[in-house]
Amino acid sequence: GLDKVATVVPNGSDAPATLLSQCSPEVIRLYDSADVIIVKGQGNYESLEGECGNSFFLLRVKCNVGATMLKSEVGCAVIKQNLPRTSGGL
Repeated sequence: GLDKVATVVPNGSDAPATLLSQCSPEVIRLYDSADVIIVKGQGNYESLEGECGNSFFLLRVKCNVGATMLKSEVGCAVIKQNLPRTSGGL
């Protein structure tokens, strides 16, 4: 039902996650201009974590690798704000 309250856009890639380098021009334009981005799924978390943008990840932890990355437990539902990587300092 998410499409009833938000615009859901396919990323334009056959990859199992969102790789910005493979996304359609429309997705890049929307990504760069969005006030807030909601990113669904662990695969998209793994590919977009640390990218720029005011985004929030919604996912269920599916494996031990994801649990370690998210400091959570397998099976837990997670909402996490994206914190872009920095090039140094604090």
